Amino acid sequence: MKLLLFVIVGTVGLSSGAVAADMDVRDLINKDVSKQAQAAAELRKNREAALPALLSALDAPEPELRAKSARLLKELKSPDSFKLLAAKAVSDTDWHVRQEAISAVGRFKHAEVEAVLRRALKDAAPQNRIAAARLLSFRSRTKALPELKLLLADEDKAVRLTAAREMGRHGDRSALPIARDGLRDADWRVRAAACDAIGTNGDTTSRALLDKIAADKSEKPAVRLAALQAQHQIDLNGKSSATEQVDFLEQSLGDPVGGVRAWAAFELARRAEPKALAILKRTGQDNHALGQREAEFALRSREGP
Repeated sequence: MKLLLFVIVGTVGLSSGAVAADMDVRDLINKDVSKQAQAAAELRKNREAALPALLSALDAPEPELRAKSARLLKELKSPDSFKLLAAKAVSDTDWHVRQEAISAVGRFKHAEVEAVLRRALKDAAPQNRIAAARLLSFRSRTKALPELKLLLADEDKAVRLTAAREMGRHGDRSALPIARDGLRDADWRVRAAACDAIGTNGDTTSRALLDKIAADKSEKPAVRLAALQAQHQIDLNGKSSATEQVDFLEQSLGDPVGGVRAWAAFELARRAEPKALAILKRTGQDNHALGQREAEFALRSREGP
């Protein structure tokens, strides 16, 4: 699966000309990690020329190659890739490929995106039902709430907690008891998701328990971080105005804990206020800012296809 790239180069004292760079898209799954990185970089650099090869790779026999191709197509944001990605999101035999395709589809502004995400809510893999629920929730409150309420009966605890979290984000706190119960679960991943749901719901009555979890050194680091993020989310929800909320997020973007900075950056990216976007751009361009990397990543995620 060769991709022949032609790049026009020019050097002082030399005439410009066409230089051919022969690259194999299959290097994305090369055993040599450096070749994987080089192939991905070349494909990103030569976006238009890379598109046909990546689309073809979506039908490769190796799930890893299909998944990596879907991930790169998400970055390239070409409308020509939507139909194939939508098909992979609901029909590929590998759950990871479907997950990458679901994530890619969620970046488009195509009229069929929400229909694809609703189908993905019935995916056999709970990770994919979670991904679809979050993307659908992000796109539309009115269309998401009925689907999220159905997910409260999902067989998987993490899916139920995701539904509770997203419902809380839209102001519906009827699922809060499910989130509170999750804090006592034996599975640390469920406890982390429960912290997230409680924070999003702004459950101030659980603040003391979150404090205890965040300070418990015997708890899983991911759960402690989730509790810390939930504390910040509750504090954010307690601010009386949008201006105060944005100011609080700007302060959190400089927090010494990387997970808190990442949370603040993505919260800023979700907001409509011009000041929020300005903060992210300014921080992302400041090489000395503590939250530079988090701001850059949040800005990339904010960009549509």
